[in-house]
Amino acid sequence: GDYSPDSYRIIYERDREKRIYKIQEDIEEYLSATQHKSNTINKHLRQLQVFINYLAENNEIPEVNFYKRYKKKTQEKEITPYTTEEAKRIINRAKETDEILYLLLRLFYLTGGRLNEWLNAYFGIDPFNVDLKQKTITFRNKIRRDQSQTIPISDKVEEVLFRLKELEEERGVYKNKVIPYSPKSKSSITRKLSKIEKELGVKQKGRSSHGFRRLLATELFAKEVPIDIIKDIMRHSSIDVTMKAYRKQDQSRMKEQLKKLDR
Repeated sequence: GDYSPDSYRIIYERDREKRIYKIQEDIEEYLSATQHKSNTINKHLRQLQVFINYLAENNEIPEVNFYKRYKKKTQEKEITPYTTEEAKRIINRAKETDEILYLLLRLFYLTGGRLNEWLNAYFGIDPFNVDLKQKTITFRNKIRRDQSQTIPISDKVEEVLFRLKELEEERGVYKNKVIPYSPKSKSSITRKLSKIEKELGVKQKGRSSHGFRRLLATELFAKEVPIDIIKDIMRHSSIDVTMKAYRKQDQSRMKEQLKKLDR
């Protein structure tokens, strides 16, 4: 409420830079007083930055990236990807018990999309656009909506999306949504996935839906897909991010290549 366009308009008439200073002052006060963990702090900063970008786009304030300036360093989460066999077993078990979960897991595996992204996915409606006519999926940047990334829909992904579209037309709630769950349903889906992992005996520390994303990238590496293509498919900000995220999974291939050296 403190950062409404109306209040900024009053301050703007006096001093444009004062508005920026007030935001900066509030952020620094929050950081000095909070006991939140780094991940929570960064989450709040991202949410604030979205609104700051909105104000800048409407010429209310100059464009300033406070998130980049104040974000906290966080310890990288340990993510244990599934093997291809494990992923297929999990997906097949979901197919027997929960069709929506089954289709969602296939989307994870086929597109590398994140859970939060698919829970906010709509057929042809902003902010997450699944366009079956153009055969494209537009992923939105977490902070800047204008920095969208579009990937083509493959035949297998199209098959999954058409089935979800059929189910969407049959239901009375969550119309136009690709996945008929609230965006707040992440914990519910995580519990369902965890239950299947335990039943199959593949539960490990660091396992989550993100493991399907890592598996996709690992398989792309194994198939020797060019790194710039992998970067675009995974929608990383740079090739360095791609290499950092998946270099750990590539040790066996490195070993095989070193064996080929004629020394």
